[in-house]
Amino acid sequence: MKIRHLVAQGLCNAQIARVLGVHRSTITRQLRAQGLTNPPKRQPELLDRRERVQRLRIAGLTAAEIARAEGISRQLVYGDLRLLTKTNTGPRQNHQSA
Repeated sequence: MKIRHLVAQGLCNAQIARVLGVHRSTITRQLRAQGLTNPPKRQPELLDRRERVQRLRIAGLTAAEIARAEGISRQLVYGDLRLLTKTNTGPRQNHQSA
């Protein structure tokens, strides 16, 4: 199966990699070599989780508390918070420090 065909079907690089049995970075390299890109899809569940993580952080919970509340790892919480801070999305952009 050609990568272009899988991209046209709406698959992200990770999904294409699973179908073809290769690493995601291989797909990214091959797409770049062909002058193509396949931006990652924003899954609604992912965005919802990041919003919840952000609200819990603003409420004063620690990363460990957020991880327990959401049933995810602390590393995932740290990654979500880092991305949210980097992109300044959601309620945090309006949050004022005391």
